[in-house]
Amino acid sequence: MAFIKRFIMYWTQTLTIIITIIGSMVAVWYAFYCIIKEDIKRHDIEFQEVRNEFKEMRQEFSKVHTLWATVLEKIYKIEQQIYEIKLDQSRKA
Repeated sequence: MAFIKRFIMYWTQTLTIIITIIGSMVAVWYAFYCIIKEDIKRHDIEFQEVRNEFKEMRQEFSKVHTLWATVLEKIYKIEQQIYEIKLDQSRKA
């Protein structure tokens, strides 16, 4: 009977130690998970901000590109009109 009591007592102590170690490991892993989760959330927010800035820059570039295209088109039309005027003057002469 003493053997069974001692076995149960040792077994209970061993089980308590194992459960304590496992519980501590779970707590540490959960803490890492929370830290990583917040880090990922912060990274996603920063990435979204950079993405929005890139969209704004692309829109600005598009506006500038459109303005330059309009200016070049007007210059081309003016040069074409000048060429036509010179061509008419050379025919008259």
